[in-house]
Amino acid sequence: MERFSISVTLGKASNPHGANLAHNNRDFIARNIRRDQMQNNIFFKQQDVREAYSELFGAAIDDYNSKQKQPCRRIKDYYSHIASGKREEPFYEVIVQLGDCKDTPCGSQRAEIAQKILAEYAEKFQERNKNLHVFNSVMHLDEASPQRTAASISW
Repeated sequence: MERFSISVTLGKASNPHGANLAHNNRDFIARNIRRDQMQNNIFFKQQDVREAYSELFGAAIDDYNSKQKQPCRRIKDYYSHIASGKREEPFYEVIVQLGDCKDTPCGSQRAEIAQKILAEYAEKFQERNKNLHVFNSVMHLDEASPQRTAASISW
């Protein structure tokens, strides 16, 4: 039986190095990305964060706004409202990696095993975490070792 070390990192949307949807979706290409391997990445889910907010909170915000007598108290864009606040995070990112670049490099047999484990983990993540809404989930196979990234909103 293969043994892997596991690394789990939590990133906050407000932290410049905490969560980066542009990097995860490869709209922004960092130096550590192997461009010739980008087509191997697996995109499990890609939903716009504002669309996810509308889906989750749209009816509640409409109800809240309908009760406000003063227009200045109405919330026009709930995502922007949360993102510009100082108390909440608009979303969190979880990065899960099995092995590292030395013992599980992309393209190796160990990486293939790690990839299967991470794919199963990704496919069942939402089911196991019912109080989270996963709006973006990607497995990166164009870096030194396979890793799965999920961005989610807690509600």
